[in-house]
Amino acid sequence: MSSRSLNKAMLIGNLTRDPELRYTPQGTAVASIGLATNRQWTTDSGERREEVEFHRLVAWNKLAELCSQLLYKGAKVYIEGRLQTRSWTGNDNLAHTITEIVIDDMMVLSPRREGPVVENQSAMAAEPSEPVAVKKTKKTKEKKQEIITNLSMYGLKNRLFFVNKFSLATNTMEGIIFLEHDEKQNLTKKIVANKGVYKDGLWNFYQCITYNFDENIQIKEEPKYLEEEVMDIPETPYDFLHQMLRPDYMTISQLNNYMWRLSKSGATTVIRNLKVDLYQRFASPFTSIVIILLGIPFSMMMKKRATGMSSVGLSIMVGFLYYVLNAISIALGKAGILVPSLAASLSHIIALISAIYLIDTLP
Repeated sequence: MSSRSLNKAMLIGNLTRDPELRYTPQGTAVASIGLATNRQWTTDSGERREEVEFHRLVAWNKLAELCSQLLYKGAKVYIEGRLQTRSWTGNDNLAHTITEIVIDDMMVLSPRREGPVVENQSAMAAEPSEPVAVKKTKKTKEKKQEIITNLSMYGLKNRLFFVNKFSLATNTMEGIIFLEHDEKQNLTKKIVANKGVYKDGLWNFYQCITYNFDENIQIKEEPKYLEEEVMDIPETPYDFLHQMLRPDYMTISQLNNYMWRLSKSGATTVIRNLKVDLYQRFASPFTSIVIILLGIPFSMMMKKRATGMSSVGLSIMVGFLYYVLNAISIALGKAGILVPSLAASLSHIIALISAIYLIDTLP
């Protein structure tokens, strides 16, 4: 059995109180945070039910100070961390045990403290001993605008972008994570930003946390926080917009341009798969010709009625084997065993040779 295991927690919720920042005798910063998450479900009788779960969070070092600066009661936040259980003996000589989440990464999803909190505020009350019902609020009508959600994109300079929301009307991104890699595709930097705005040909990011990694993919220094940062990102909103298209639906020109962009990021596996798809598009028009050539010898065998049905069955089997061979060659190409051009045309080559051989052997 494998010895690997996983201890990871991911939550999106609202703070129940302002973070409590303190320092250990050694001068290490530690922040205690309360977070509430909502759960909604429908009973068998069709009744809508909702309850709130409360979580204890703790952050250390520079991240603790950042949480103290950026977070506030009612703020919506995304956190990643690990579960930790600790025990101690209180002044009453009784053993106490508590389970909490040690934060490794954090992303603020609400506006800054001085702005109004526009997200769902249902979980921002103080922590009660039992789940409480959440009061529903009316949603105001907003001007309809096109928004792309859950966008991911390979960019130039070995960057991989993940964007929670992208607004086409305002050229604004929210909930941004982008990863930078070296030439061997090892992670070197991770940047988390609350918001990004494209103006005057530049990307301006707000509330940015930067993590730098060593060759062992371990954080090598304290995270760096900047309230605002202008980053050298060559991608424009137009580039992000066109990542909505799946490669299957791209034109040949768009696919070539997409592969060129990926080539600057070193995504060799993805590029190889796309090349197989591209060459398959060039080879697809010849499929009908190959099937016709395969059918010629079998149609000639049908001159005798006694062998007619067997020839039809044989031709169907040959056509099926052709498509199986094509699927296998494509899979071998995407696995890197065959070069993309050969993977896309191998089935055509074998079928063509077989057709010529069968025609040549006909009496």
